[in-house]
Amino acid sequence: MNWNLFWHHWRTRVSPQLRRICKSVAKAHKSRRQANWHQARRTMWVDGLENRQLLSAVTPESTLASTAVVVDFNAQSIQSYNGSSQDVAGNAVSQNSGTELYQYGNNWKKTAFNYTVTANTVIEFDYKSTSEGEIHGIGFDTDDVLSPETFFQLYGSQNNWGIQSGIEQYDTSAGSWKHYTINVGDFFSGQFNYLTFGMDHDISSPNGNSTFANVTIYEDTTDTGGDTGGDTGGDTTTGEINFNDYAVNSYDPNQDITKSFAISNGGAQLSVSGNTWKQVFINYNITADTILEFDFASTQEGEVQGIGFDNDLALSGDKFFKVFGTQSWGIQDFDTYTTAQGTVHYTIPVGQYFTGLVQYMVLGNDHDVSSPNANAAFSNVKLYEPSTGGDTGGDTGGDTGDSTTTTIDINFDNYSINAFDTLKQTNNGTSLVSGNGTTLNLAGNVWRYINLPTAVTSDTVIELDFYSETKGEVHGIGLDNDQSSSADLFYKFFGTQTWGIQTYDNYDLGDGWVHYTITLNDIPAGNYQYLVFGNDHDVNSPTATSRFANVQIIQPGDGSTGDTGGDTGGDTGGDTGGSTLPTVPDEPTDHSIFDFSSLTLQSYASQDVNGTATVLNNGQVLALEGNTWKKLDLATTIDSYTTLVFDFYSDSLGEVHGIGFDTDDYLGSDMFFQIDGTQTFGIQNYATYTTADGWTHYEIQVAQHFTGNVNYVIFGMDHDVATPTGTSYFANVQLYQNT
Repeated sequence: MNWNLFWHHWRTRVSPQLRRICKSVAKAHKSRRQANWHQARRTMWVDGLENRQLLSAVTPESTLASTAVVVDFNAQSIQSYNGSSQDVAGNAVSQNSGTELYQYGNNWKKTAFNYTVTANTVIEFDYKSTSEGEIHGIGFDTDDVLSPETFFQLYGSQNNWGIQSGIEQYDTSAGSWKHYTINVGDFFSGQFNYLTFGMDHDISSPNGNSTFANVTIYEDTTDTGGDTGGDTGGDTTTGEINFNDYAVNSYDPNQDITKSFAISNGGAQLSVSGNTWKQVFINYNITADTILEFDFASTQEGEVQGIGFDNDLALSGDKFFKVFGTQSWGIQDFDTYTTAQGTVHYTIPVGQYFTGLVQYMVLGNDHDVSSPNANAAFSNVKLYEPSTGGDTGGDTGGDTGDSTTTTIDINFDNYSINAFDTLKQTNNGTSLVSGNGTTLNLAGNVWRYINLPTAVTSDTVIELDFYSETKGEVHGIGLDNDQSSSADLFYKFFGTQTWGIQTYDNYDLGDGWVHYTITLNDIPAGNYQYLVFGNDHDVNSPTATSRFANVQIIQPGDGSTGDTGGDTGGDTGGDTGGSTLPTVPDEPTDHSIFDFSSLTLQSYASQDVNGTATVLNNGQVLALEGNTWKKLDLATTIDSYTTLVFDFYSDSLGEVHGIGFDTDDYLGSDMFFQIDGTQTFGIQNYATYTTADGWTHYEIQVAQHFTGNVNYVIFGMDHDVATPTGTSYFANVQLYQNT
């Protein structure tokens, strides 16, 4: 029996504890086959297999064995690979009845191996080295030219050649046997002619060596996550990151100089020190909703410390979130850490900065000095998609009578999503499905439809959650039986134009996720074919957005309608969706709070370009969105007692967010306090805000920065881009003499 295949076949069907036991048994049997009873006995004891009778409860199937190719090196011609330029010194010989290849010196070898690598191809083998060279590894090729893109490096002093990501390096097992299971199809596929073995050691007296044993290649259709690099891959790349489940490898050889790292707390923490950059292979699709959470701690500042993502192993800052360090590099919005804070929790809405597939999670601790001593600890790292909408229906129908009520949950992944009314609607924008099919996201000037999955009547109920962060002309949902938009069949939720059925037109910016329960008694009876989603914005550069989530079509039964309302709203924000504008703090104060509903806001300087200023919460809050600056007439004298107090919130980053004073209508920075933003402008003492902070309270002793007569209070939201989306909310604003 092939015990390697036995272990592989069962690793996805048993508990991790039993999986570990099975692996120990496999290693023990291999050692026994190699006439090494002492090694077998040691393996059994080290792995804690005290009850060998556990094996009697496991009956492996043999489907994998039927597809496996076990390499017999006695039957193979071991040839030079890449000629005299690489196959320089030493040799590679078959050992142990053809089950092993021993390679030593400075040479590269290949054996004929005509095989089609698919997405399911797996290679398993045992590996050992007692002397390190520069590059040790195994791979596939079609010709006699070295190909790093299809070669897996396992070991060696040079770590910038071949595939390393997702492959646990042999360093920690040096001198001992290590078992590898590599899902080859995760890295490449296609027709290959050779299996290749590399033992590179370009010195005058090369002494590096490698032994490959029990090399087996097969197609595994039972394992979709698996251990993708020896005992390295873990079975999931979402949620909490356990670093024990991943191969922690170098990120950019020019940056990972010290290479010092440690895993602790059962895999929950990765600590790096010196001048070290590490990466783990996660292969994750970043969506607009993706959240990264982690705890960070450091006792010694370096130049750049933080966490990020990349698709290659070359240093880049466009997807790297810096939290600490003396240099300005990467995304700076969360660069707020100080050593005095100890451990700080960060929540980063990654999807607000970039989306798309990323291969690597990068952890950086940069300190380019002669004796680097910076350190960083990343713990409780989570990468996930939040649910949208909490308890999205409540008791959706109450006691709806008999048991014949049916509910159809719309999973957009199962539908063809098509452009609607292409004759009248420009359809200049994008549609994207997220949340495992639960959410349809529209942006721009977009109308879409899906085929209605059931007949509807005037008693049919449609439930859904709706969210928008940018207002257009018409946002909503409707029915239709042709490809021409019909106002009498469309329920409008939001927008500047009056079009469609207005019964549910109550959404406003800042409401966050709102739950709707629509009874179709407002529309004419008929046989409808399409469910229509509208996000109308007929302008040159449309920016409107609409998100429709958790859509349900509910057909009530024929019996008594019971309590037809039920708790139709549920928890409309839930614990994870919530509102875009969290609850405004109610600050106790003996001083007068600005009532923006009774004050006149004016444009400031030449900066009030493209945005809105909205008064919320009965005058308590001033909301600025886009690229807009406002001023209030307020002639006063700033003296040693003047205090400015306010609460600030932002959920979308612009270039400059802040508050200040001026004597005229010309933009000035000397009396402006920047709170947030990608650009540096004004007084920087309070520019520590990040979008993860929520409402934050500020008290500024103004005279510490300037004194004298002023005429205006200034509110700035600067975002000089074609489609500005920055937001600034100012609440509980007070200006008083603290005597």
